[in-house]
Amino acid sequence: MIALNIEEDPTLVIEEALAEAEVDKDRALSLLALSDADEAKLITKAYKSLVPVERAAIGLDHLRVSCDVSAAKVLGLITEQMFLKASSVTGMILASKSPDVMRSAIAFSASKEGHQDRKMLLQQGGNAPVPKTQNTFISVKNSQIGGTINNNKIPTFEDIMQGVDDDFDSAPILEARVTYEE
Repeated sequence: MIALNIEEDPTLVIEEALAEAEVDKDRALSLLALSDADEAKLITKAYKSLVPVERAAIGLDHLRVSCDVSAAKVLGLITEQMFLKASSVTGMILASKSPDVMRSAIAFSASKEGHQDRKMLLQQGGNAPVPKTQNTFISVKNSQIGGTINNNKIPTFEDIMQGVDDDFDSAPILEARVTYEE
């Protein structure tokens, strides 16, 4: 059991922030339990060491003070886990709906009004040029869905250019003769 100094009344930074965000203590603690950070593990361990009556009476601010963790760190860990969870849920929803959306886009692209869907499908398939003024962003996280990147390492310029000289050496050379008349 971890000794908590109940007499000390900490500033209720976390509890006020959680109230504004409409996040209860149990949800915040479950989010902290998902974190790999040492501070989150320490707070989670301190909470689990309490008996149910103490758990009900002690807030997150008391726990963070007893574990000597700043309020900013705890709020950051909770927020990080909320974003990671939201990102994962969004990814699952998009992945589950993707076949239906693609079928719908393909069906609509065959119509006269579906020129934007045709353009999107052709660009996605690599069969239509992308304007130079348009930026294309590739998410490494999403690109790993179809396969793996070598040791999750982004290739360097040298890795990409390896073998390019060989391709140029084996390419047929077009000779152009220039004659100058005097």
